[in-house]
Amino acid sequence: MPDRETQITPGGDRPGRCQGAVVHHVGVTAYWISTYLEVSDDAKMKAYADLAGPALVAAGGRFLARGHAAAAYESGRLERVVVIEFPSVEAATAAHDGADYQAALEALGDGAVRDLRIVAGVESR
Repeated sequence: MPDRETQITPGGDRPGRCQGAVVHHVGVTAYWISTYLEVSDDAKMKAYADLAGPALVAAGGRFLARGHAAAAYESGRLERVVVIEFPSVEAATAAHDGADYQAALEALGDGAVRDLRIVAGVESR
């Protein structure tokens, strides 16, 4: 099992960048979890998807789930959800901050309101 370290770095100061500190779990798989709270422009969503999918796969991402939630509990919503696995938190944040994904975000513009989180996986013992 790889050694695991925790590193904290400050978040970005540009819109769409991480807010606050970024906690890096070195050597642990990471999950990109994006929930769509509202989609207001289907054409912008398509333009985003056409750019974002290839950019994220090229950056090491593997799509695990994408589509509307099959069930929602507590404060959950039946909106679109995307889950992508990355080899590390660093790989996921680099994918987000990379030029190709930033071009996808530009294409999306105000076409959707999303909640995007990158979560470190759990070590299995």
